[in-house]
Amino acid sequence: MTLLHEDDKELFAAALNRARTATEPMHFEARLTDQSMYFQWSLLWSKVEQSYFCVAHDISKRKDLERMRKEFVAVISHDLRSPITTISGTTKLLLHEAFGPIPDESRKVLDQIMLQCSQIIELVNDLLDLEKFEAKQMQLTQESIAIHQEILHEYGNRASTEISSSLPEAYSLTVDKARFLLALKGILEEVEALQSAHILLQLDENKTIKEFTLTINCSACQNLAALASILAKLSGKIGNIAEEETVASSSRLKLPLAMRIIEAHNGKITATINENNLVLEIKLPAAQPVLDLEMPARKV
Repeated sequence: MTLLHEDDKELFAAALNRARTATEPMHFEARLTDQSMYFQWSLLWSKVEQSYFCVAHDISKRKDLERMRKEFVAVISHDLRSPITTISGTTKLLLHEAFGPIPDESRKVLDQIMLQCSQIIELVNDLLDLEKFEAKQMQLTQESIAIHQEILHEYGNRASTEISSSLPEAYSLTVDKARFLLALKGILEEVEALQSAHILLQLDENKTIKEFTLTINCSACQNLAALASILAKLSGKIGNIAEEETVASSSRLKLPLAMRIIEAHNGKITATINENNLVLEIKLPAAQPVLDLEMPARKV
């Protein structure tokens, strides 16, 4: 106990007491006297030996990375979003000719500035949402939605997209509507970058295991770099995405964020590739509701 940081001694003592009645090893984090040294402790009480068995794993580097990540996110949240918001607001005033008429050529440039500002703000929001998921602080609110109607409304008018469903039109899912549709949008933005000849959205339900499935079939994909990018993101290798990827309309965080949202609904995303054809499957419990938590409004 003398090696422990003063603020963590009470935590360690409480773990010792609980370990005497626990049937499984106790796991907790505690610092040594040097505040920069963090350890993950696994503690087990043996009634036969009348002794504690303890294993400590040094997690100091992981804690340093977590601290730096939080600092980085804080900088991004304030130091980047604030000036971008100011630029966006000023550009809107110029477009509305608040300071006088502007020529057509200048209007095209201002429209491009607005587009870039929106993409940066969206990227920042995605980054902040991912950080909330990683910190287990993301809160979702459940709502029943008519999934077939929602998909028809959002994607029914796209020339290269076909929608097929074996479900009744009134079929509903209990999800966080805003977050689920955001995830679906991110996935389909990635899919559209494949330059596929045809995209089929198939809605089904496995009634035996009460599981909803949205299958996205992409045939004759032309952009193989984007295909490799999707696989890298699904496997969590965000940093290994091919440099030649040129998907201007979608940030690299869209698919990882979509995966976190689907996972938060107790679902999963899988991918199957056959030559240059891609099949994505989004599976969700048909009856099990999302976590019963309130979701703060997303800033855009």
